[in-house]
Amino acid sequence: MKDINLGSKNGNWVDNPTYIALHSYIRRKIIKPKKCPKCNKYRKLQLSCKGHKYTRDLKQWEYLCQSCHKIKDKQIGRKQYFCKICSKLISYTSGKFGRGRCGSCAKSIDQKDKRRE
Repeated sequence: MKDINLGSKNGNWVDNPTYIALHSYIRRKIIKPKKCPKCNKYRKLQLSCKGHKYTRDLKQWEYLCQSCHKIKDKQIGRKQYFCKICSKLISYTSGKFGRGRCGSCAKSIDQKDKRRE
């Protein structure tokens, strides 16, 4: 009976979740190891996506320490980042990147802040 409203059967399920929602979903589903599986050191671990696409596929995710995570991202040539609000692909070099948001999300938040003043 507990499984009735889990996953895609839940009324709040979204096919394309935001960056934050996807990470919180993966954190709930994957058990965090005590040490980095790559370097075998006890360090603070981060979620890392094995491929270029952020999906709910648990096989595509792993926990790595920050240094191993950076090395892995450089090896696969990832220099892409995703907006924390709308999950749109953005880049630090585009000049529009501000606090993890794409240009349109950053503008809309700035406009809301100006209205409050």
